[in-house]
Amino acid sequence: YRLLTRGRLRMILEAIEDSYRSPKSEEEHVRRGKLTIEHILPQSWKAHWPLPAGIDPVQATLDRERLVHSIGNLTLVTSRLNPGLSNNPWQDKREELGRHTVLLMNKRLLDDHPTTWSEREIDRRGRELALRAVAIWPRPATS
Repeated sequence: YRLLTRGRLRMILEAIEDSYRSPKSEEEHVRRGKLTIEHILPQSWKAHWPLPAGIDPVQATLDRERLVHSIGNLTLVTSRLNPGLSNNPWQDKREELGRHTVLLMNKRLLDDHPTTWSEREIDRRGRELALRAVAIWPRPATS
């Protein structure tokens, strides 16, 4: 999130969204370029997202601050939906996203994470999205 421009990151997330679609998929009703990037675990997470119990709070905070801006924690939403998600806890965000999203990336996120969104889920989803990005833009073959 901090290494790329928001436009470039949005383009990557839009390409990943497209990779979930098949010829049988309905077209989404969101115009490209009108989507905003949403942090699932919010940038201001401390109010509604307590650290897990039983671990070093300093290390947990450092880990969380690193993951909050990683691709596994990012998704696309409309600019009208984004403020409604804000810094809310996962269950509130999940419910609001479920009511309004038409994106397959978000539907998959909701299906895969019915109760929790934690550092482990962010890391796992980040790996999945990275593999999709590599499949979309493979590096050139070496000779």
